[in-house]
Amino acid sequence: MRPGHRSPSLAAFLPDAANAEALVERLNRLFLHGAMRADMRRTIVNAVNKIAVNHALRRVKMAINLTLASVDYQVQK
Repeated sequence: MRPGHRSPSLAAFLPDAANAEALVERLNRLFLHGAMRADMRRTIVNAVNKIAVNHALRRVKMAINLTLASVDYQVQK
């Protein structure tokens, strides 16, 4: 991030943070138009579930980062 630029708010995703499946499905619909592969979904859900539920923002950031770094997203983009 460049100095003087704000990060996008992730507040809209926080209600789904406790439920990794719901969070990943939301990102699937938003970024991949529902085309996320099952193995990718499982990998992201497992990674998110390794973060304690009380760290909601960290869970959201992990899910978003893994989704946007995926080959599937890069192809869609």
